[in-house]
Amino acid sequence: MELYEKLYQNFLFNFITDLVPYVSHLGVKPGIMKRGKVTLEMPVTKQVQNHVSSAHAGALYTMMETLAGGVIVSSFDVMNISVLVKDASVEYFY
Repeated sequence: MELYEKLYQNFLFNFITDLVPYVSHLGVKPGIMKRGKVTLEMPVTKQVQNHVSSAHAGALYTMMETLAGGVIVSSFDVMNISVLVKDASVEYFY
């Protein structure tokens, strides 16, 4: 990975985690972070597990929102615009 790409990746991830400290609390780590493409990793530790030992829906939702935010931050001039979630939903299996 080129130095520029590594610096850009670190900048994006730090920008996101500074805005939303809860992301770091969940143990989220950066994967690919480049213009228009973002991947993240979150280990399914006891801290983020639900009652059936899988990832809690709240943790998964946070990952989804963080990924969307990462794509926005990497694609637009966020110093001059504000972007907020307008709508989102979670469906549960039963």
